[in-house]
Amino acid sequence: METPLCFDDPAPVPFMLHSKSALRPRFILMVGDDGVLFVPYRVTGAPEPFFVPNADEKGAASALAALARHPDIPVTLFADMLAQDFRREDIPRLSPLDRPRLIRRRLQQAFPQARLTASFTLNAARTHLLMTGLHENAPVFDWLERLKPRTPHICLLPVECADMAMRLLPDAATGWALILSRQRTGGFRQIVTHKGELVFTRLTPPLPPQAAPQEIAEAVSRDIKASLGYLGRLGLSDSGQLRTMLLMPDTLHDALEKITLPVHSVTLLSPYKAARHLHLPFLPNADNSYGDLLYAGWLAQKRKPRLTLMLPDMKMARQTETIRRWGMRVAMAALLFALGATALQAGDLLAALVRNQKETAQLAELHKKLADMRTADPAGESVARLRQALERKHLFASPMPMPWAAFEALNRGLGENARLVKLDWQNDNGKTGDEVMQAQLRLTNNASLADRETTVAHFQQVAQNAAQAMPDYNVRLTRYPFPALPQETLSNSAPENAAADTTAELTIRRAAP
Repeated sequence: METPLCFDDPAPVPFMLHSKSALRPRFILMVGDDGVLFVPYRVTGAPEPFFVPNADEKGAASALAALARHPDIPVTLFADMLAQDFRREDIPRLSPLDRPRLIRRRLQQAFPQARLTASFTLNAARTHLLMTGLHENAPVFDWLERLKPRTPHICLLPVECADMAMRLLPDAATGWALILSRQRTGGFRQIVTHKGELVFTRLTPPLPPQAAPQEIAEAVSRDIKASLGYLGRLGLSDSGQLRTMLLMPDTLHDALEKITLPVHSVTLLSPYKAARHLHLPFLPNADNSYGDLLYAGWLAQKRKPRLTLMLPDMKMARQTETIRRWGMRVAMAALLFALGATALQAGDLLAALVRNQKETAQLAELHKKLADMRTADPAGESVARLRQALERKHLFASPMPMPWAAFEALNRGLGENARLVKLDWQNDNGKTGDEVMQAQLRLTNNASLADRETTVAHFQQVAQNAAQAMPDYNVRLTRYPFPALPQETLSNSAPENAAADTTAELTIRRAAP
């Protein structure tokens, strides 16, 4: 690792020139798991930025009162919390009709429990997507309900601030870069980019505000080393290619310089100096330990966020308000847009019309058959006979036998060396020869697994013991205990140590007689 670098305090420079739309006043509410940071931007008469903890109803009331005094100024909820997930996806080139349908299906498959999902394109070829989902328990939805009449939109901190890495670390445009900051709204936020694109992000647990510098340095070192394992599966073959910037106050630099990380370089920069270096429209205090205001300033100076999320009903309400405010011009533009969208969906509309006609004809045919049956059998004797037949079937149908003997034999074979994590038994046809079991195992003593060869040997011995205990079955080790390259690459809820989950899989089939 190269010697840690520190930026000198940059000389005062004039702010970047902004367009009128970029300088438009707004309120930015940074929402995290520990609370909300209230940030007014170019709002005359608004209070200075202040933090509202989760349980502080008085502070929340103060924030809402400040917003109420400026009802026409838009509000942005800038989310940085655990209840948000990210995932990169590759999709083929598709027509304008098929592409939205495929993206909707991928979003539903990736985040089935999410309340709100969205995606945006990462490359010019439109084949790489970043998909995101916000879960129901996300704190941002509490503030969304409180501010529902203002129809705020949601932005995600890792998405909007990933391009900051290239400004702070110019070599990030062609390689790997990691920026890490401590957040007042909760935790330590890591953002990793490769050639300027977001590839990984992680929010780790917070430390108390009064934590000692040495404790903070140890937590930073532990979090970065844990992330290197995930980055290795995403293409970082050598951690020496990773340039790291720690956005920490000057008071922590002495402790951070003492940590050792297996990376290309470590650069230390306070949030205050970073904001001045980036010429942001407002600066955190020089002694500010947190990076929240730095990220808020980065979002404020953007012409347009990369990705905005909004609930469907709020999106409709905002569209209605826009039409009311801008009158006929916006209405005509919306009409043209709707006509264009209708034209794009013409194929779906035509298919739906044909399907509806077929279903109407089938329903009429069923009504006719039902009328004929009632005419031929007015007393309902056929229905009674059908019910009696079903009752007899339930009475005489024999339940499928369970292979308790095979389970007991497998338990004897595993002994004390391994334990079951998951067992899937299948016998769809009910025949003895079609019986199949999929057993996922974990060794009871992971401390003895020194290397890959030792791990393989342990699991092969377990498979041999199981085969000896189950002479009527063919036992085969079908998956070795090594993590494959996952398609799910980004997650806030990833475990600290992925290597601890060392499992293998056995396939057990009934031997031919």
